[in-house]
Amino acid sequence: MNIQEAKEEIIHTVKAYTEKREDGSYCIPRIRQRPLLLMGPPGIGKTAVMAQAASECGIGLVSYTMTHHTRQSAVGLPLIEKRIFGGKEYTVTEYTMSEMIASVYESMEITGKKEGILFLDEINCVSETLAPTMLQFLQNKAFGCHLVPEGWVLAAAGNPREYNKSVRDFDMVTLDRVRQITIEPNLPSWQNYARKEGVHPSIRSYLSCRPDHFYYIDPDLETKRFVTARGWEDLSVLLKSYENMNLPITRSFLMEFLPCREIADDFYSYYQTMEKLKNQSFLDALFGETFSQEKAASFPELIKNWQMDERFSCIQWISSRLLSLMEDWEKERRILTLLENLMQTFWRIRKEAPGTSPLAALETFLKEQERAFQIQLKLGTLKTSEQEQKKAALLFLQDSLSSLKGNRVRSEEEMKEQLNRHLKEKQNLLLQKEKQILILIERILPLFETAFSSQEEQALFFTELASHEGGKSFITACNVPLWEKIQAFLQTDLWDRQLASVISSL
Repeated sequence: MNIQEAKEEIIHTVKAYTEKREDGSYCIPRIRQRPLLLMGPPGIGKTAVMAQAASECGIGLVSYTMTHHTRQSAVGLPLIEKRIFGGKEYTVTEYTMSEMIASVYESMEITGKKEGILFLDEINCVSETLAPTMLQFLQNKAFGCHLVPEGWVLAAAGNPREYNKSVRDFDMVTLDRVRQITIEPNLPSWQNYARKEGVHPSIRSYLSCRPDHFYYIDPDLETKRFVTARGWEDLSVLLKSYENMNLPITRSFLMEFLPCREIADDFYSYYQTMEKLKNQSFLDALFGETFSQEKAASFPELIKNWQMDERFSCIQWISSRLLSLMEDWEKERRILTLLENLMQTFWRIRKEAPGTSPLAALETFLKEQERAFQIQLKLGTLKTSEQEQKKAALLFLQDSLSSLKGNRVRSEEEMKEQLNRHLKEKQNLLLQKEKQILILIERILPLFETAFSSQEEQALFFTELASHEGGKSFITACNVPLWEKIQAFLQTDLWDRQLASVISSL
């Protein structure tokens, strides 16, 4: 199955294993809760999908990479204790609690989440001394004499032998006690993920044209020629950073993430084509203040002799620019919503305990929120986007507090008035961004009715908008007529008959 299907199966398993009866006991007893074992090639996203599943289920996650651990960290350290058997005193060996089990209890205590996933990555690459412990974990759901707490789903991941020479095969007894999920590379499911995560548009459009370059591993492992999903995503992050700092993008730079010269060279050539599009005066004007209907009318003639990959790259560039603005709008909207919720919480607390001065109460409230935020960061319970939004909201309130102190605000009414004014300013900025995007949509739609009129080209553009969370959120929240057009287009018979092959590679 693909990685998206694997995530759905993990979520279904969590729901089934954590379902309770009326008396609070789990419907499926511990002995029948088979651990999940994800097997698939490296860099396919096994670790990331486990974190996504835990987040969507609203449960805890404790994750370990087993190649970094020893038998002592898994089982615990030996202790000499005294016991009486048959009237005689004996010294016996016991063990401290496993570091991994202790981490589960620590997570439960800090987050308040009594259920979660204990995930062990690269479980079949452990040392010889640790291998029996891992088998015990899969078979008995325990490390040494310490059981994994009830409500925690056990999961592990590993690479097949053809990708790693240090792999240890599981015997039939172990395999008969786990649920093995075999994951295969799948570009369509990764592209859906890539759109949501904002993977660089050059990478997404390149893989749309070269789907066979998405995942490649030379059968001869000695050559170390490979390209993985992880490599593309990591390249995307640094590629954006290099572009922001105007640093050169070279073939050797790409080879660091794509250790297959043929694919790295091919992507380099494609990337250069995308870069040339940025220098097209029309495209630059499309998103700027120099746009005119005269320039728009000349564009179809300008691109009529372009190759298909150039036209697709251009569409990807336009949609990415537009979606970037929509994504920024959505980010600011979420921050604003978070701010409004925080202020509602503060005023509720203030009403219940009005004793201290309003400024002191706000300062105490922000310190508590910051402390809770740091705990969430430590446990990794927040997505990257959620971290950024929470950080921005707290920073905004800290700046507001500093402003209140600087203005020597004393009364609660005056403080409330200034805070509301700060929020209103942020709301107005969001409204300005919304108007800017609506103007761009009015410019772009006629362009796709003339210059990019083929079904394949419109399919690419509409699919990008429909599958991007930021784009979908903006289009639906702002009541843009474009959404009805997208829905109508994607539901036509022509889509089913002629365009399925195009979209399957996106």
